[in-house]
Amino acid sequence: MPDGQAVRLKMLFFFSLFQDLSYKDKHWHEACFLCSKCRVSLVDKQFGSKADKIYCGNCYDAQFASRCDGCGEIFRAGECHKSIVFNLLTPNVIYS
Repeated sequence: MPDGQAVRLKMLFFFSLFQDLSYKDKHWHEACFLCSKCRVSLVDKQFGSKADKIYCGNCYDAQFASRCDGCGEIFRAGECHKSIVFNLLTPNVIYS
């Protein structure tokens, strides 16, 4: 890598430290906006928060997502789920 490119990359990294990212009245440098568990960058990615901590989608799901009582699989955001409603007046099951 030519010296000019190396200097530009170092400058870009340096300036990215000072960009202000905010969420719910909290602020981070771009380089500090990391998942509280696995430390992956959350810049331009979906993330979740719980108890004033931020998590990447995978870590959030692993710790906090609802799970199927039958198989234990995680219900992920955006997945389609059917609800089963039992009608107490008749023996029919209604799927919605």
